[in-house]
Amino acid sequence: MRSALNVMGFVLLGFGLLLGLAGKNLVLIFGGLFCGLTLLALSRIIKLVEPLHNQALHISFTTSQLLAILHKSPAFSVESPHFEVYPNNEIPYPLPLLDGEYYIRAKVFYSYLSQEGSAYTFSLPDARPETLHCSYSYYNGADLFSVNDQVYVRLRKLGLTPNMVGNKAVLERTAN
Repeated sequence: MRSALNVMGFVLLGFGLLLGLAGKNLVLIFGGLFCGLTLLALSRIIKLVEPLHNQALHISFTTSQLLAILHKSPAFSVESPHFEVYPNNEIPYPLPLLDGEYYIRAKVFYSYLSQEGSAYTFSLPDARPETLHCSYSYYNGADLFSVNDQVYVRLRKLGLTPNMVGNKAVLERTAN
């Protein structure tokens, strides 16, 4: 739909200007400008509102929308008093907030992680092991998903919550 609006907007803009200038007709010039720019503006508005619409209807993000969210998510150096962060706490990791839930790359838990096929088992100290199956795309409430060969885990599923202080995220156990 957006691409059709873009094409029609550029066509009206171009033909209105060309025909208006060729015939020295101000009505065609202003009509082409107005209609073309209106369609281009509508296309842009749809692009801006589409993610909100999808979120309201609980429709999953497209891969490009998800990658944009991950790219724009703030990165924090991660630490925890309950386990060692891999490889160390100086590497910044994005901490995206998707549908009200914090996610982090599973690589943070590398020392406590085992994988068999799509099943990932997290064995954090002083916690029962949690086996999660990796989805190959994000959906609302996903515990573990993969995008561009990176696996993200929902922190709450592991009993953790992030406490952000400056550029540092401290992963604390969730109070029950």
